[in-house]
Amino acid sequence: MRDHSQSPWYAQAKEHWANYRPKMFSAMQRSGRLNLHLNNAVEQTQNEYARAIGNGMEPDEAWEAVRENHLFLPSEEDMPSLGVDPNPQPDPSSLASTTPLRPRTRSEQGVRGSSTPATSRPLRPFAPSRPKAVPPLPKNKPN
Repeated sequence: MRDHSQSPWYAQAKEHWANYRPKMFSAMQRSGRLNLHLNNAVEQTQNEYARAIGNGMEPDEAWEAVRENHLFLPSEEDMPSLGVDPNPQPDPSSLASTTPLRPRTRSEQGVRGSSTPATSRPLRPFAPSRPKAVPPLPKNKPN
């Protein structure tokens, strides 16, 4: 991995992390891994940026699309734990399926003397009702 400490993105990310993720920033400083994480963030951003431009994005569009992935992380107030969704949704595959509906009886279907289900009849096109005629305004009579 290259040293990106002279990159403007490195300095911008460092300032952003110090202001918006102070706990994370302090923990990285204490562990001696701040520079490593900043270099990783810059390198990943450069790779994603180049890939986006290679896929046909304009440079400004590419920058908008990738900058928050690694450099300008959400604040600790907005997302205390990175990588954890603050509003998790249940995994759809774990949800119990709904009970199937019982078949409708012929009387519920409104069908008499026919074995064809009601759903197979052709639908009529929607025709909005016509507005009623508005009576003309009375003419003003001079006094």
